[in-house]
Amino acid sequence: MKKMYKSLSISLVLSASLTLNAQTWNPIGNGTSATVSTIIIDGNDIYANGSYQNGPDVFSYGKFSGGQWFPLGNWKGISGGIGVVNCALKVGDDIYVGGNFNDGAGDPNMDKIARWNITTQTWHPLGTGLNSYVNAIVQMGSDIIVGGKFTNAGGDANADYIAKWDGSSWSAVSSTVISTSSFASVNALAVSGSDLYIGGNIENMAGNSAIDYLAKWDGSSYSSVGGWGAQIGGIFTMDIATNGDLYIGGEFPLKAAKFDGTNWSILGSSTAINQKVRKIKVVGTDIYIGGDFTNVAGIATADYIARFDGTNWHDVGGGLNAYVTEIVPNSGDLYVGGNFTDAGGNTLADKIARFGISTAIEETTKTNAIVFPNPTNGIVYVTMENNVSTTVELYNVVGEKLSSDKIQGNSYQLNLTSYPSGVYFLKLNNKTTKIIKE
Repeated sequence: MKKMYKSLSISLVLSASLTLNAQTWNPIGNGTSATVSTIIIDGNDIYANGSYQNGPDVFSYGKFSGGQWFPLGNWKGISGGIGVVNCALKVGDDIYVGGNFNDGAGDPNMDKIARWNITTQTWHPLGTGLNSYVNAIVQMGSDIIVGGKFTNAGGDANADYIAKWDGSSWSAVSSTVISTSSFASVNALAVSGSDLYIGGNIENMAGNSAIDYLAKWDGSSYSSVGGWGAQIGGIFTMDIATNGDLYIGGEFPLKAAKFDGTNWSILGSSTAINQKVRKIKVVGTDIYIGGDFTNVAGIATADYIARFDGTNWHDVGGGLNAYVTEIVPNSGDLYVGGNFTDAGGNTLADKIARFGISTAIEETTKTNAIVFPNPTNGIVYVTMENNVSTTVELYNVVGEKLSSDKIQGNSYQLNLTSYPSGVYFLKLNNKTTKIIKE
């Protein structure tokens, strides 16, 4: 059957600064009574740690689907002796969870780390597990990298605080041990190309007195990141922007900072954040932080979560009433986890909640250009009524500008091949249309 496309008239007004809608907090089911520190979104399903009950089942990690929480296999709750999940990572149909649990799902090899397969709905160990807790999990190439407090990964006694899983066995990331201190821990990991950034509570990392709390592993050696050793205090969270900028948060004096590959810079003023940052997340051109802080930049409602637009700080929906440990963007929403029991005045939002940040676009019917095909597999053609000079800009659903071009004429070709499937907005001067990339 021949596929039918529709031509859309560009007739939507988009202001110079994209407005936002649905900016309200919404609970996820009945929430949970335990702190939520990790959230994974898979389609319409939400995976999170906490303390949940479904009939007789009490479990510390589960799935929210169809309006209620469900256990995953025979994973039980804290009362069942398993323990807690601190971090999680989705890779394909697998969810890797790390934490301070033993004998996960009843398997004696499932200590501190485990893998849940969404398709088969089964738990799997990673070798014989680790000997102490896991704080961070990332994917680097085909390897899973974990960081934490452990000093033995799958029997490798050289895999201290950071280790890699290649799908069949554990090994140390480097022959150089990152620390020999019993007080050390890796709290955060981030990957940028072939570089692995490592943050934690570690001084003299890899035996180098110039590397404290933050290091970069380039595949052959550890190095300082822009001389960060001058800042004293643990690092708890990191994120990489699309342009490669590194954002970090923790309990060092600035609490949050950015490294552009050459220089460090602060977010706003040096005293804007008064307590520890537990989570930092780049969403389009905005930076969201969560943690123990209140009144960011003097804003009375910027409590425990706040947004930095590159120049100024803002509150997020009136703030929360206790600390935040997780921020996950998905399809124009923020999913937030922590220890709060009130989100922007919504007292049903316990420990886990959703906040809308989607772009507000209102459709009209005035016509002055044609966009086709829509939906598209990659190439979009634009035909305009007049031969005029036009600025063409492409935005994603959270308002991040992806490209900008100035054209002269009555036709234009836009190539979306390199962009993932989803919804985009094409802006011609002050008029826009929605484009669906399949």
